Amino acid sequence: MLTDFFSVDTVFLRRLYVLLYMELATRRVIWFAVTDSPNAAWVSQQARNVSWEVDELGGQARLLIHDHDHKYGGGSDRVFEAAGVAVIRTPIAAPRANSHMERQIGSTRRECLDWSNPQATPPRARPDCLV
Repeated sequence: MLTDFFSVDTVFLRRLYVLLYMELATRRVIWFAVTDSPNAAWVSQQARNVSWEVDELGGQARLLIHDHDHKYGGGSDRVFEAAGVAVIRTPIAAPRANSHMERQIGSTRRECLDWSNPQATPPRARPDCLV
């Protein structure tokens, strides 16, 4: 399983942070959450939610890969370790170490977010529903 954060700027000049969890074998996003102020307690709660979701789906994650963001420092690693998941931190400033998640974030931005923000999309490329 992979996880990472990315930020989204809204048309109301607010920054939102999206936390994604993705299954590596199928490249399927199994959980995402959005907040305007991520902290360690919030990330720990999302880790519990993901752990429950993986149990409900009948899967068994063996490892979790994430970066050295201080938001993971709370109890999120302990939640996964208690479930028998090995936590692997990528090297600092090495986005290629979590390349599958970086590719998913890029796809999410291009396919979902760029179309939903009319300011970010050139007029000729906008779907009719956004014009």
